[in-house]
Amino acid sequence: MSMQQGPALWPKGVIVPLATLITETEQLDRHAFEELLSLQLDNGVDALFVLGSVGEGPMLADSVRLDVVRAAVGFANGRAPVFAGVMDNSVALVLERIKRIAEAGAQAAVTTLPYYGWYNNEESAREFFFSIADASPIPIIAYNLPRVTGVSLSYEVLRDMAQHPNICSVKDTRADLESMRAAAAMPERKGRMSYVAGNSAFAGELMACGGDGVVSVLGNFFPELLAALYKAHQANDAPRVADISAILAGLSKVLSLPTTPGGVKCALELRNIGTSRTIRPWPKVLPEHKAQIVQLIDTAKAAFNVLSN
Repeated sequence: MSMQQGPALWPKGVIVPLATLITETEQLDRHAFEELLSLQLDNGVDALFVLGSVGEGPMLADSVRLDVVRAAVGFANGRAPVFAGVMDNSVALVLERIKRIAEAGAQAAVTTLPYYGWYNNEESAREFFFSIADASPIPIIAYNLPRVTGVSLSYEVLRDMAQHPNICSVKDTRADLESMRAAAAMPERKGRMSYVAGNSAFAGELMACGGDGVVSVLGNFFPELLAALYKAHQANDAPRVADISAILAGLSKVLSLPTTPGGVKCALELRNIGTSRTIRPWPKVLPEHKAQIVQLIDTAKAAFNVLSN
């Protein structure tokens, strides 16, 4: 397993934010979900991240959220750690969710800034994460997700968070490559807080700057590609990293057909894992979306096969 001991936990390597495969009544489809977990573990994924954005975590019923964590922890059975999303709008609510997922076996909690009515202030951001980390029974992974929260964590806030013994990592998902490079190379976080890129097309470059891994929803249906990216990085094979990154950039178009959960679940359905059913009111995957997804996957597979031969 590609994990190392740091102050608490040191997430690195390939981490996949998993889709939550559901029944018609929006309960966990445990059989399909275990097939998804098996696909990940069989392809050397280093950690499993449930209840994130693609996992529709904020939209699931509380009982379903806990079912997802228990199912992932039980099936993984120590082969890979399980991280769980706990996005909410106050310290108290986040800590309440963390207590529940910790009792269900999650080994780290992934949380963003509040996504409703947030007061955009650096000191408030520090207080939010430090208050949660101070009281959490499990390590915290800070999730920088400005697309949802409307705010990006600054270099200074990330630097200060790296000093907290219970903040073990930051998942950085933004489109600002220069800021991401600076965070990946940050000297103050070395040995204290890992840095994993949430933008798979940038991951190779950010790992070269000092980043520790990649968190990519594309791993749901193509974990082999992410594993190959990380292996190429470890081998210092920059041309191969660039070639795989280009394939990932093209494949990422799946995530807008019509939504990230819908596109990912449709791609999984094409691998005979679950269905493209999403939590209402997400728009349904239409036949034209499926046709485009098939084409994107076929193109990615063909390009990857060329690299592998």
